Amino acid sequence: MAAHTPLHYDLDDLSPSARIRQAALELFAEKGARGTSLRQVAQRAAVSLGALSHYYPSKAALEDSVRDFVSTQVARAVVDDAMAATPLEEADRRRDAFHMFLRDHPVIAGYIRHELLQGGAAGARALQRHLRSTRVHMDRLSAAGYLRPLPDPEMGRVVYQMMSLIPFLFGDSISEATGIDLSTPEGMQRWRNAELDILSRGIIPNDREATAGRRKKNPSKRRG
Repeated sequence: MAAHTPLHYDLDDLSPSARIRQAALELFAEKGARGTSLRQVAQRAAVSLGALSHYYPSKAALEDSVRDFVSTQVARAVVDDAMAATPLEEADRRRDAFHMFLRDHPVIAGYIRHELLQGGAAGARALQRHLRSTRVHMDRLSAAGYLRPLPDPEMGRVVYQMMSLIPFLFGDSISEATGIDLSTPEGMQRWRNAELDILSRGIIPNDREATAGRRKKNPSKRRG
């Protein structure tokens, strides 16, 4: 699994352009890009609007820079594990690395959360990036024989991706509602065990299992 170093910055130690980008990242994580003005970014970075415009001529340019920075950091943390024995183990390790990275980098986690939930074109583009990655890895698992053919591959990928994002997007609410802290390794393991059980075995029994279950509940109806 890839090792990664938490990204803790003192804005004063960064170059002007990096300081502006980091200030924008922090504000986007707090308020979302749509809720953040360039003036607020300039104030957080302790630069003038003119200086900000010198490095980032438009808000779109600044958003692109933040997005590219986040994508690079995630890619460095979540890399193909050459030591994985199987594609299934590799996928498992990649998911672990992704969740560990987000746990260790709450600002980046907040940014990605806002990006995915904000809706509109920006939210759709963010989800499309995740779905492209999911498609690559599901195709590799399918080619290795770990996944059965799906009747609707496109929607199957969406459902699979959303299941993997639920603890990240709604972990705090789940923890508060259930008392199961998904920010801990133990809590995440419980989630993953339940997720794997549903994915591998399903939740609706087949006809034989359903008949056996009904007989177990109603022993008087068993055949003699």
